[in-house]
Amino acid sequence: MEQLHEFIEKSAPLQKDRLGREYLYVFAPVLVPDYVDLQKQWGRPGTIESAAHEFIEKYQGSKYRHKSFLNKEAAAIVESYVSKSVSEFGGRSFPAGTWFMAFKVFNKELIHQIQTGQITGFSIGGSGDLNPDSWPTK
Repeated sequence: MEQLHEFIEKSAPLQKDRLGREYLYVFAPVLVPDYVDLQKQWGRPGTIESAAHEFIEKYQGSKYRHKSFLNKEAAAIVESYVSKSVSEFGGRSFPAGTWFMAFKVFNKELIHQIQTGQITGFSIGGSGDLNPDSWPTK
């Protein structure tokens, strides 16, 4: 099975923002409808859209490996959207309802970890109710 982290897009070389700070632009899918993730879980398009909206409404932050919060000087969310139609990305088609995010990563150690494959993608780090009756049959 393909893993989503195979589809992370990283800018190279580093770019500079209007303040002259170097950053790495990182873009990837967060959740894909009916796609089984590394925790063997998935979501439907409506559930994914609700999660994406709640994230922006309430949190708008990121954590390093689900533990410590990253301040905006380390990494800043610059895009978050749920696709309304099929999207082409990384040589693959993603269905409508896929949640995509992009970050500007400023922290040199985080940039190094992304470029060397130590950090390979995004995780919502969330929780929810499991409903086995709605699990995909594919």
